Amino acid sequence: MSVVIAIKDKDKVYLAADSQCTCGASKLTLSNPNNYKIWKTKGLDNSIMCHTGACRDMGVIRFNNFIPETRALRGDIDIEFVQGEMVYDMFDALKEYEFTESEEGPHMASGYLFAYKDKVYEISRWMYVIEIDDYTAMGSGRDSAMGSLAATVGEPIESRLLKAVIAAANIDLCVGYPIIITDTESCEFKIFDEEDIKKTLKIENISRTSRMCL
Repeated sequence: MSVVIAIKDKDKVYLAADSQCTCGASKLTLSNPNNYKIWKTKGLDNSIMCHTGACRDMGVIRFNNFIPETRALRGDIDIEFVQGEMVYDMFDALKEYEFTESEEGPHMASGYLFAYKDKVYEISRWMYVIEIDDYTAMGSGRDSAMGSLAATVGEPIESRLLKAVIAAANIDLCVGYPIIITDTESCEFKIFDEEDIKKTLKIENISRTSRMCL
C-alpha cells in the first residue's frame, strides 16, 4: 500500500507520495526514480499521476499512454474524459494481464490520483472519479493524512504535504520515508529523507505515535 496526497493551489496542483513498498512482513524502499509511486503522466505535459495499491498495477498504468494525442494538444482534459474514457482504458489495460478483481463485481486493485494543471481527480478502485476542490489523500493512513491537511490550512504547501505523510506514517506500517513532492507546473521531483524533513519543518525530531491495539 502507500499514501498519496494532493493539494490544489491557484493554477497548479502539488502532490506527494511516500516511498515504501510492502509484501507480507517484508518491506523495501522505492528509491529508484523508475519505481516511484508518483510520476509524470505519459503523453501529457503539466500532469502527474500517483498510485496506491498493488505494485503490479503501477507497472502497467505508469508506462501506458491513456491520453489521446488530439486531446493532449488541445488540453481537452476534464472529468467527462477521465470518467468516460480514461478510467475504462486503464481498466482494460489491467484486465489484459488479469490484474483486475471480480469479487463483488469487476474493479481495479489500486486507486490513483490524476492531476492536470489546476485540476486533480481521485480515481477509485471501483472506477468512480471525483474531482477534488481543495485537497485529498488516498491509501494507507488516509484518515490521519486528511486530519493533518485540515489542521494545517494556511501553512506553506510543502509543510502541509510533509506533515500529512508523517501523520500517515505514524499510524500505518505500510507508509515510510523518503517523501516525494512535485507539482503540475514544474513536474520536478524533490526527495525528502528524515533529515531533510526536520530541516524543512525546523524540528529536532519527527514525532512518533505509540499505539496499543486491543
